[in-house]
Amino acid sequence: MNFEFSDEQQAIQKLVREFAEKEIAPTVQERDEKAEFSREIFDKIGELGLCGIFFPEEYGGSDGSYVSYILANEELSKVDDAVAAGYASSISLCAWPIWKFGTEEQKKKYLTPLAEGTKLGAFGLTEPNAGSDAARQQSTAVRKGDYYILNGSKIFITNGGEADIYVVFAMTDKTKGTKGISAFILEKGMEGFSFGKEEQKMGIHASKTRELIFQDVKVPVENLLGEEGKGFKIAMQGLDGGQVVLLGAVLGGDGALLVELAQVVGVVDAVADVLHTGLALIGGRQPHRAHPAVGQEGGVVRQEAPVGGVGGQVPGEGLEQEGVNDVVRVGGAGLGVVLGHGSDAASPPPRPGAFHATGCVSFRPGAFDAVGDRNPVPQRATCPRPGENAPPRAGCPRLKEGCDVDTADGRPHNGGEPPGC
Repeated sequence: MNFEFSDEQQAIQKLVREFAEKEIAPTVQERDEKAEFSREIFDKIGELGLCGIFFPEEYGGSDGSYVSYILANEELSKVDDAVAAGYASSISLCAWPIWKFGTEEQKKKYLTPLAEGTKLGAFGLTEPNAGSDAARQQSTAVRKGDYYILNGSKIFITNGGEADIYVVFAMTDKTKGTKGISAFILEKGMEGFSFGKEEQKMGIHASKTRELIFQDVKVPVENLLGEEGKGFKIAMQGLDGGQVVLLGAVLGGDGALLVELAQVVGVVDAVADVLHTGLALIGGRQPHRAHPAVGQEGGVVRQEAPVGGVGGQVPGEGLEQEGVNDVVRVGGAGLGVVLGHGSDAASPPPRPGAFHATGCVSFRPGAFDAVGDRNPVPQRATCPRPGENAPPRAGCPRLKEGCDVDTADGRPHNGGEPPGC
């Protein structure tokens, strides 16, 4: 069996890689610092035909493969996670459900501009009291004649406020739990449909994440997506497809990160490990290699990396979950290598969002924030390394004679050090 990418897939991979380096990379740092969303970049992505890669030609697509789409998102993620997040959300979570469950009229009206890249999409499911448990959502849609009257709100919506077309979910029958959820297609500008606060995230700042607010929004009956009461199924299927694309993004982001690490501290083998991970996933095998800096749980044992990898899991199932976890472990080690090497003007931080898969989503000179731990970590470049004859410094770990690596709280990562380390 041949696991090589087809000529078409390789051509798309090359096209997106060159586009990202030329059109996205030059402004990535500036846009992240300013939290600036660029519609111009998405317009150019649409002009290249990348928004409709796997959709039928009759709806503005190219009749290509889903693998080609994953490869495109992987290449975007290597340069800018913010662009990749907006791109994947529009296609996987908005355009795909319309293609899969929409009427012919809905596909022509909404799917076609999404596939052609002239419109941007978003997906609204999460609410303040309904995250993983969608049955607890409070948004309602009450049928009144030729309209549904929609009330409620959604939070943490990628592309919120920037998108033109939204697939949202609301309860049409609260007595039925998940079987009482229905899906609707909304357009930006509908009366009563507005946007709330913009989330101040720790990273991926150029991707807008906002609240959606519905106040007596009159949604035409013809904008019901699928059957009434089938919204939960639509949401879950859309998210399932998005998990596979997420894996491509994780491979792209961590691959770029480890290439940068190789340039900074010479961890060349790490690049080979990421390539192995991708090939193993394509071949249907679980990755088994790890860089020497990675322990069983992502702990760093190399002297170059005195801080352990930040553990964490990215949503996914089955093979996708295994692959993501493997990359998380490798990326976690990369985080330790960077911190061990130092973060200063002479050693610029990796691109914005480089640690999105390792649990660290914001990295600035002198400190970083980790998911679940917002306490700044001391700038490692100012701390002495093991074996270095230097006086203790404030905020630095105390390194003991004969010990390999200590963490900031004085505990060793490697259980094999001498007693007392």
